[in-house]
Amino acid sequence: MSTADAYMRRAEFLTRGGSDRERILGLGEAARCLVILDKDLPEAEAMLLEARALAQRTGVEHESLEDAQGLLRQFHGDHEEASKLFGKARDLSRRHGNRLNEFFALEHLVIAEMERGRRDTA
Repeated sequence: MSTADAYMRRAEFLTRGGSDRERILGLGEAARCLVILDKDLPEAEAMLLEARALAQRTGVEHESLEDAQGLLRQFHGDHEEASKLFGKARDLSRRHGNRLNEFFALEHLVIAEMERGRRDTA
């Protein structure tokens, strides 16, 4: 296990004692990190399922869930769905005033559009 992987897993573990919102955020960020590191994609999917279920139950939305799901869809070659999810992550980031996550979503959206051969919209 790499140092980055160990830190990410520790951070996710620490959110277990937090609020529902903190748990959703921790799971979403950890899943996004796993996909970016190209590590344990089934675990990333499981984290997203858990986070989405909790988010639906509590009415909490967070852009990291959309971005992580988009990264997974992109990894599996579904660039069209990935682009939609990155667009939703961008919109949520803007609404929440989170400029860093907005940047990540835009970066991922550009890459997905380029992989779709749509350089004019990238």
